[in-house]
Amino acid sequence: MSKKFVVLIALLVLLASCAANGPHETKPASPRVNTVYIWDADGHIDLALLRGLKAEAGSYMKSKGIAVSDNPEATESYLKITVIDATKDEDSGHAYINARLYILNASDSSIIYDRTFEAKGKGDYPIGKFVEGALKDYFR
Repeated sequence: MSKKFVVLIALLVLLASCAANGPHETKPASPRVNTVYIWDADGHIDLALLRGLKAEAGSYMKSKGIAVSDNPEATESYLKITVIDATKDEDSGHAYINARLYILNASDSSIIYDRTFEAKGKGDYPIGKFVEGALKDYFR
């Protein structure tokens, strides 16, 4: 091999190493809120599922130190859950939720956090598993 070829290969390896170890784009952290109003969940006909999602989201937010407001006019953010698909098969015992959970800034309706998540379980709807999974990146 020629000396020029070896130098060229060494430069290519060095360039690849610099590119791999250079600055990486990181996802900005979601702004933290102190108060949230939990809107009624929608998108499905099972009212027990919708009420369960709302109650579980409120409990989860409280457990993470976020105040849950009863007044949508006196809060800095809104949390909304829209069910895309949910089934509960009595015969097989399998249950499934696919839904979008998002948090909006109350002052300008900009999206603070947005996550679509799918949870599967046995028995009843996996409401707790859905809420925890949908919010895990927010509280990271």
